[in-house]
Amino acid sequence: MQDSDSQLSHSSARVLAQVMGLAEPRDTEWAPDELADLLKHQLAAPLLSDLGASGPAARREVETLGAEHAASIRTFTGLFSHPHPPLELLTRVKDFAKAAAGHPDRPLPREVASIIYLVSIVVARLRCGENITHLDDEVLRNNLEWALAQEWVDKWTRELLEKAIRDMIMPECQGGEEPP
Repeated sequence: MQDSDSQLSHSSARVLAQVMGLAEPRDTEWAPDELADLLKHQLAAPLLSDLGASGPAARREVETLGAEHAASIRTFTGLFSHPHPPLELLTRVKDFAKAAAGHPDRPLPREVASIIYLVSIVVARLRCGENITHLDDEVLRNNLEWALAQEWVDKWTRELLEKAIRDMIMPECQGGEEPP
């Protein structure tokens, strides 16, 4: 035992962290049905539980932003399906999802967080006429195509993403010309 203790005490912190699994965030492999369930759960989750989790000030801000539409905007689905959702809430959701996807202790699987991120961007553009991302259309289209390739994405989300590609991203033909 002394030899292993001696070896451990002479190991670098980086090596110890790798051995203990602390050096790199570990991604869990999720089955498609698990991702589908997690997306469904997240869409049904109260906005306040996630967006207001960063402190009392954030909680008050989310409550204030949602108060105007309190009856219909309580959940992520409520926000995403609202005909005129508050742009500030969509931006907060986008920021939450982006942070969740990149966080080492991911509160959501990266795939689910990425879908939430994309849906918030799409809803802002389709329903508010605003762009809340720095992604250019080509990168956004590639991300939307990735999302549509995920078999576990539900029908409502899939239809919204397809509409985004069709209405937002597809180049419009000029002068009545047919696309090549």
